[in-house]
Amino acid sequence: MHGAELSNDATFVSSRGDRIALRTPSIAEWTDPRSGQLERWFLPAEDVKLPDGLVGRVVLGATANVVEVPSSSLVRGSDETMVFVLEEGVPKAVPIEVLRDSGTSALVQGELTVGDDVAEDASWIAKDEATGGAP
Repeated sequence: MHGAELSNDATFVSSRGDRIALRTPSIAEWTDPRSGQLERWFLPAEDVKLPDGLVGRVVLGATANVVEVPSSSLVRGSDETMVFVLEEGVPKAVPIEVLRDSGTSALVQGELTVGDDVAEDASWIAKDEATGGAP
């Protein structure tokens, strides 16, 4: 990662609807180098006794301008990474920063918004631009 981070805001929501604020200890994050999967350990933000067998889900806070795209949409250049967005029928290169990449999908930050028409496999567009359309 190059400076941008995923949000550390997290809340545990029990199956009964109880909400418990969580915190991430400083050494509680690990990224699998093969899959890119992020694993993160959470603790209650305050000293709370949790019952055995507690079931629920963790809700993570959103980070501004973070969008999920297919990993196959990433075009990695020597200086920057980009995706192609269809704008008025024409592919437009949009520089982005990859925050996490699982190999299937990636969390990216840049001038993208949810709903943008991102090319799912941009390799052919990048090759076409590099060759000026020549085969």
